Amino acid sequence: MDLDANGVVFEEAWSKMVRKYGLQNNKWVLDTYNNKGMWAQSYLRGHFFAGMKSSQRCEGMHAFFNEHLKRKMKLFEFVRCFDMALYRLRNKEADAEAKTDNSDPCLTTALQPLEKHAATIFTRRLFLMFRNEIIEEALLIFDGRKEEFDHRIYKFSKYTEFGSTWEVSYHPATSIMKCSCKKFEFFGLPCSHMISVMKCEHMTEILPSCVMYRWTKQARKVGFEEARNAFFTMTCRMKQLCMAKGTNVDEGKSSLPPFGVGDPKVVNTKGNTGGSYMAKPRKPRRCQCCSLGISVLFNDW
Repeated sequence: MDLDANGVVFEEAWSKMVRKYGLQNNKWVLDTYNNKGMWAQSYLRGHFFAGMKSSQRCEGMHAFFNEHLKRKMKLFEFVRCFDMALYRLRNKEADAEAKTDNSDPCLTTALQPLEKHAATIFTRRLFLMFRNEIIEEALLIFDGRKEEFDHRIYKFSKYTEFGSTWEVSYHPATSIMKCSCKKFEFFGLPCSHMISVMKCEHMTEILPSCVMYRWTKQARKVGFEEARNAFFTMTCRMKQLCMAKGTNVDEGKSSLPPFGVGDPKVVNTKGNTGGSYMAKPRKPRRCQCCSLGISVLFNDW
């Protein structure tokens, strides 16, 4: 909403907190307030963070691996459990991708054309988030529309939330839509206010400007192909450099084997310079009484 986007709500809440606890002259509080643009969500709404807050992703990974790892675990046990955790994580991701590619979700909202289009372009997880925004749209109240020179401004408020207003600007010529809540800029998903404008404009598909490519079904496949091509190009380049470095210009021969990988260098072992004791013939066992070899006694017998 406008108040949150401009930081007014944050300023009021911060002032109330400072007065309540008498922190007007506290140095740490003053320094933290001066750096509010680095941590306060009200001032970060216009930047893309994929919905992550603070160290959310790092702590989420820690929580996932803590289910498989224990304290005072031996190294070989850690490697085995860590590999198993990665396997389960990859298997979960592959399962989600299979559901996205091989099944269609049930349409449950009143805006089925928009919901169906979202199901065809978004991954399953993002589709469910988009459907929640459609459900939230039912709580919005249309407060009017204002015609400008090249765009329209829609105003909305929310049921039972007095004083909260949002404005969505829509440019029909360029099909660009922006909301004052800036959820699309922050997360990359159309908000309920933008969906309400699509409903008012009788749209049956989501505007291309409201679709972030990284959340679509094709993003993973294209990204994998780009990574594979880049890796193949780098591998070929490394082969060329390695072969060129190991080529003897005078003899026309390569001093390095293919790919620059050869047998390890043989070094003398420390201590026993005469070789390994395993290579020496074992001394014959002798009888303690007559000092004859055991093998001789058995042969005579």
